[in-house]
Amino acid sequence: MVLHPSEDRIYAVDSDTSPRDIEMFRLMDGKFSSNQDSPYHGEYKFSTVIGITPDGKYVLNGAGTVLSATNNSASNMQYATAIDLFDYVAVHSAHKEIFFTGKDRMIKQYDTETLKVTGTLTTKGTILKLFMSDKQLIAITKITLPGNPLPQYAVETVKDF
Repeated sequence: MVLHPSEDRIYAVDSDTSPRDIEMFRLMDGKFSSNQDSPYHGEYKFSTVIGITPDGKYVLNGAGTVLSATNNSASNMQYATAIDLFDYVAVHSAHKEIFFTGKDRMIKQYDTETLKVTGTLTTKGTILKLFMSDKQLIAITKITLPGNPLPQYAVETVKDF
């Protein structure tokens, strides 16, 4: 689940149905007031990973599917485009112009307006979590060293702003 930046709706992806589906739940006075199912049922792939762009215009799914995020039921959750597959997404309201996705050891920086990759970064370990603050992009990673059967975990500062 992901809370829209306007805090008036939540987008969620099913984890127990096939094909997966995305749904939006509207919030009013801190309570669910209504919901809307996406118009797609198998036409596009969805993973259980979900995010939203920092400007609130798009719902991002780990399978690479990007849907619109609007207040209008007719245009909400409409297919917009596809991006590269990802397992983690990081956004921050102080940086509405960019967001990051992560998979394995690779982090991709996207331009929020164009949804195009504008940079790539590599972590030392496999990404387990990705966070973005107003000053840094941070990854929690798992590192396996040769000859050591026990993995090590690291907090990597990947990028400073």
